[in-house]
Parts: sequence; C-alpha cells; structure tokens
Amino acid sequence: MALRTLNDLFGLPSQSQVEVPDVSVPNRPHVDPRYIFRPELMRDMLIFNNLGLRSCMLTGHKGTGKTSLAVQFHAVLNRSLVSATGNEKMTAEDLFGQFLPNEQGGLDWVDGP
Repeated sequence: MALRTLNDLFGLPSQSQVEVPDVSVPNRPHVDPRYIFRPELMRDMLIFNNLGLRSCMLTGHKGTGKTSLAVQFHAVLNRSLVSATGNEKMTAEDLFGQFLPNEQGGLDWVDGP
C-alpha cells in the first residue's frame, strides 16, 4: 500500500492522505485522465472510503455524474467496483440474488450483480 494525497489523486486542495493498493485488483475500472473530480461531489465518496464501507448509494438526477464519479473514484484508488443501475422497479432480489426454478423442478440460487 502506498500513501497518496487527495491533491495528487483527485486534484483536491488537501494534503490528507489515502492508502492506495500497489497490486492488481479484480474489477478495477480504467482511469480516465480527462475526468475532473468536483469537490462538492467528493464529500460522500471520501466519507464512504474513510469509514471502510462496502456500499454507497449516490442519488441525484439522471446525467449528473453519479456513476462516473464512483467509477473514477475506484479507478484512481485502484479498487474493485461492482455497480448496478437502479430504478423504481428494482427489488432487493435484483441486487442480491434470488432462487430461480431449474430444469429439474427445483430451485437454484442466482447471484445478483
């Protein structure tokens, strides 16, 4: 693990440091060098990271940068990311998985994303 400043990683005016793994991780998104991290959107992501949480729900209008923020945040920090796009019809089963009928007449567990 290497310590990097928020200024180096995200271009934020801060000398606070974050640990970044220096090994290859699965499901790591690709870094877009053109992406600009907006400070007003970074607060929730930094809290999510600092608390060591495994999931974070970003809310807002369509096209406001929620997905691209999460993708680039994980890419820059060299972290794995699994994302799911939600809508008003999404259920817990859609996210976590569910039992579905199989060809033998029984049920098989099928993981969600």
